[in-house]
Amino acid sequence: MPTWAEHTVKWNPINTALTPPEANQFDWRAHSDTIQSYRHIETGRHIHIDGSSGQFYDQDRNPITKAEALAHAMAGDRTHSQDKPSHGLGQTTASPAISVSDNSQGFSI
Repeated sequence: MPTWAEHTVKWNPINTALTPPEANQFDWRAHSDTIQSYRHIETGRHIHIDGSSGQFYDQDRNPITKAEALAHAMAGDRTHSQDKPSHGLGQTTASPAISVSDNSQGFSI
């Protein structure tokens, strides 16, 4: 069971940066230094937030806005480089391109 300090390090960035209804749609996945990675529970897409500064990052570690991060993670933004048609029906499947040292999907440096 994580300590309160570990819980705080993992969850403070998202709870500070997003509204409660937004934050409740994400699971914590991994970290790299001060960057915390969270996975959207429905889309499977990630957001990455620097716990020190609150800065959001894309999958290539470029700074992006909160709006850009949420548009990518939460919804119909189907421009993800790893989206592929599924069964020829025009559906797409998101496969985040970032991996972390614990072998879960997230942010890596």
